[in-house]
Amino acid sequence: MNNADPDTQPDSGTPLSAAELAILQAQFPCFRIWRERTCDRVRYVARSLHPGLNPHTVVTDDIGELRTALESSPPPM
Repeated sequence: MNNADPDTQPDSGTPLSAAELAILQAQFPCFRIWRERTCDRVRYVARSLHPGLNPHTVVTDDIGELRTALESSPPPM
């Protein structure tokens, strides 16, 4: 059984606060970004708000991976 804090970032062991999530959301306004909890797991989801913007959806437990995926997205036309 994993006793890790469900709000802890897997890559750093540092809690991701609501304020940090809000900053991430502000940095990528073309995406809706939220946190999902399932039992003892946390996943971060980003979904494009614009048709044709890629990636359309990213689901990961690693904030760094999420940020990298969204940074590679071209600005919407």
